[in-house]
Amino acid sequence: MEKEFPGKEAEFKRWVKECAETPFKINSVMDVAAGTLILWVGWFYFNGGSASTLYKVRQNSVCRIVLNTIIAGGSGGITMLILKPLLMRTGSKYSRFDFCSLCDGIVAGLISITACCNNCDVWAAFVIGVISCPVSVMAIVIIKTLGVDDPINAAALHTFNGIWGLIACGLFDITKGVIVSGNRNERDKFFLYQLCGIVVIGAWVFWWNFVLFSILKKCGIFRVPLVDEIVGLDIAECG
Repeated sequence: MEKEFPGKEAEFKRWVKECAETPFKINSVMDVAAGTLILWVGWFYFNGGSASTLYKVRQNSVCRIVLNTIIAGGSGGITMLILKPLLMRTGSKYSRFDFCSLCDGIVAGLISITACCNNCDVWAAFVIGVISCPVSVMAIVIIKTLGVDDPINAAALHTFNGIWGLIACGLFDITKGVIVSGNRNERDKFFLYQLCGIVVIGAWVFWWNFVLFSILKKCGIFRVPLVDEIVGLDIAECG
């Protein structure tokens, strides 16, 4: 510390303490809005493109996929905008709504609908988006409790809503879902497949991330220097 900040160690420590006590604020809400909008539009191509062709039957055509993607993202965003301040007790008389919560909810809804976007009803897409809100709030609380550094809630939203998306697929799938399908043997087996998918995907991701991060740690490039972390990468990398 003294080598990097000669004669200013006390001043630097005081500044770090002030930064730690200052609540995290979004640098640009406009950038967040623009990024969410670009992501939402891109998700239409991501989900719709998975159909591989425009010439499919109406039941699971690109039209249905894009419609379900819009409905789930919208319902997730509105639900998160209303409920997150109530569930996390961040709302007040002067701050009733958090625009960034709306963006988080949109992303949560998009993640949740991806697994069954081609084979569920519109009402189911709406329900899936709505339920992604409490799932996201629970995920954010768990991630913060575990001490994971996730300032934009990326790990929380993708991990837990990805799990919810697979469960929702087992529940709301038109042909084999537990809630919609009439064939009990088929729907139970299909739902079990989704649970197995959660375990297998989780194990696969954990293993390869463990290998990658272990290599990065051995090479000494797993984390940026402590000073850069404290100052912030915007300043450290961009000036």
